[in-house]
Amino acid sequence: MKSDRSISRLRRTIAGLLLVGVGGCASSATTMDAAWSVDQREALATVQALFDAMAAHDAAAAERVLLVDGTLYSVSRDANGPRVERATWREFLASLAAESGKARGFHEQFVGAPTVLVDGDVAVVWGAYRFDLDGVPHHCGIDAMTLVRTVDGWRIAVGADTRVSR
Repeated sequence: MKSDRSISRLRRTIAGLLLVGVGGCASSATTMDAAWSVDQREALATVQALFDAMAAHDAAAAERVLLVDGTLYSVSRDANGPRVERATWREFLASLAAESGKARGFHEQFVGAPTVLVDGDVAVVWGAYRFDLDGVPHHCGIDAMTLVRTVDGWRIAVGADTRVSR
């Protein structure tokens, strides 16, 4: 039987998905569950550090939270069905570095509290997100980040997201 905390977390996740599915790119601040462990908080902080590095067009800061040999997958839909795009984190960092000095404003945030699961030295951060470009909603969907703990702390190994264009 699920605990009250698990049921509450599941309800928040479903509510977040409904906001994305029904309301498009909903806006909400990320909140942490008061019962989260230090590891859960640190894993989420690592993903937030990536979002912050993206907003600052700071490839060096992004590199500090990534396992650069990892991969990022983005899945969108068109008339032919799912379209999967793949980039290594190295390619992602190169594209972020190319944005340095440009006036384009990137802002990615979770919509509500994401789910953060930790088992030993592996964590998953999963939640609805919204991405704004120059202050305008650009796309939204679900972010799923797999992190591993290294001697230097949590690092994002693999990222996957769904993308719904706005």
